[in-house]
Amino acid sequence: MNPTSNANHPRNHRPDAGRTPDPEAWARRARLAHRTLRQYFRAGRVLLHEAVPRRRQDRRHSYEWPHSQVTAAATDLACVGIGLATAHDAGQETYWSPLLGAYTSLPRPPHGMGGRIYIDDNAWMGLTHVQRVLAGIGSDKDLRRAQAIHRFIQRSRDTDPSHPAPGGVFWMAQPIWATLLSHCRSGDGSGRGDSRLRAAPDRRCSGMRVGSALSGGLFRASHLLGASASGNHSRNTVSTMPPTQLALRLHQVTGEDRFLRDARPIYEWAREHMLSPDGLFWDNIDLAGNIDPTFWSYNQGVPIGVEALAWQITGSVVHRRRLDEIIEASLAYFRPEEPDGPFDGQPIFFNAIFLKNLLLASTIIPDDRAIRITQCYAERMWRTRCDQDSGLYRRPSADHTELLEQAAMVQLCAVLAADPRCWAWLY
Repeated sequence: MNPTSNANHPRNHRPDAGRTPDPEAWARRARLAHRTLRQYFRAGRVLLHEAVPRRRQDRRHSYEWPHSQVTAAATDLACVGIGLATAHDAGQETYWSPLLGAYTSLPRPPHGMGGRIYIDDNAWMGLTHVQRVLAGIGSDKDLRRAQAIHRFIQRSRDTDPSHPAPGGVFWMAQPIWATLLSHCRSGDGSGRGDSRLRAAPDRRCSGMRVGSALSGGLFRASHLLGASASGNHSRNTVSTMPPTQLALRLHQVTGEDRFLRDARPIYEWAREHMLSPDGLFWDNIDLAGNIDPTFWSYNQGVPIGVEALAWQITGSVVHRRRLDEIIEASLAYFRPEEPDGPFDGQPIFFNAIFLKNLLLASTIIPDDRAIRITQCYAERMWRTRCDQDSGLYRRPSADHTELLEQAAMVQLCAVLAADPRCWAWLY
């Protein structure tokens, strides 16, 4: 099927938005930020470091979450005609497991031993693959990869009715072989190096035989062990809303209604259990029913994109109303145009996801605030957090730059350099 034959396909949607002021300046900043990223973060031929200067706790190579955002940044740059979308694909491919049909949290042999599978990591990459298809810079492989990720995520849904707030999607999936290898090797195999990780229980391998554990076959090896065994105790907004957005995008590209059917239950779960009385989304709920009430900016940004796409696809006034509600609640809470306000206290990489979804929504329901807020924030980061000698971005109190931070600023500068019509492909 020709994707653009679908009336809901974003490439058939051309908003009457004007170009952003001085896109050439943003393009220069995007080039500089990306050139700096490649210069300072390179780890061998195709992989990248997590931070510069490297910290004691850093592994040799970046985790998948930061690398996925570098791949997204290259895609955003390609949409502006700067470089190739595939510039970091060789590195990205080292995280892909053909057996499991998902990206692992660490590179696979010969660069590493793979690791756990995080649903949000995979959803971001699925959305990047779809963005390439929408922008006309992708291939059939991108669409197949996005569909494979969608299938894996669907297998990671919580289907146990005995759980508090049953439903949603677990944040972390762990294949049996990764559990055994990581726990035999390190005791707990906690893996992920960002602040969101909750330590997994220490389940050593005494009394286990790898052969018998793997005898469940291929499907069992690619599925969840169960929350207790895998250390996977939470269902998160970020493991539920990005997969919803991916399913909506796949519907737009393929015209297949099955993706809408897949999106509906996890979307409804997030609205029922993660949406606070303040109109903002909490972070997660664990298997004891405890809610982490933190409001992260990206957990509001993705629902903005979801509601905008749902409105575009269905025409339902319910989604239009919900879109307005989440935008207004987010802007009131985070005050993104306020220097040193709540928005500036959020990580740059969370804010980039929020702002890109705000720009996406503005192509469906015009709102001049989206471009103004994005320009204001990106300009503020350029002036206050960019080292003019090195081109590295970092928090004022930090002695290092995270790969995630640098990739986020590449993304923001690139989308501000782009024709606003390109924002219809963002996530």
